[in-house]
Amino acid sequence: DETWGLGVPCVAPPSITSQPVTQTACPDGSASFAVRGAGSGPLAYQWQIQASPGVWSGLGNDPLPFACAGGGMGFAFGTPIDTPTVQIGVRACPGVNSYRVRCVVSNVCGSVTSDEATYTICRADFNCDGAANSQDFFDFIAEFFAGAPSADFNHDGVVNSQDFFDFLAAFFAGCN
Repeated sequence: DETWGLGVPCVAPPSITSQPVTQTACPDGSASFAVRGAGSGPLAYQWQIQASPGVWSGLGNDPLPFACAGGGMGFAFGTPIDTPTVQIGVRACPGVNSYRVRCVVSNVCGSVTSDEATYTICRADFNCDGAANSQDFFDFIAEFFAGAPSADFNHDGVVNSQDFFDFLAAFFAGCN
């Protein structure tokens, strides 16, 4: 009454040969992160985000909700899952412009965690063209005076002068 199994031998534990690097995205965009793993195959990749200090959560195709300090919810997603290269999108908490991301690479021998990289949200890149410039200002002004929902810069449900002032503050702060 014994059960025997044949397991895959552990030849080489996972390691990371290329770390993810800091990326910047517009508020409604996403950024590409990559890691290069080595070790006995197959390797598994789990991308994670630090939504609050000390709390890391795994990303998937479905939005991962997380609580915002001061109320409200943010969310993040990563696609495709279980790959060394992923597109990460974050809908940030009010007033938060950066998050930390990392990847856990694992195989039958164990796991290793990559260095953390910063995901920065450039709120000044209103039109999501990859640069904060005068065109973003003109595009915001056009949406603002049209009363378009996209001009609700602070996401409080109304387009008003506070959105204008919040956009100006983000625009003059740039993408740093």
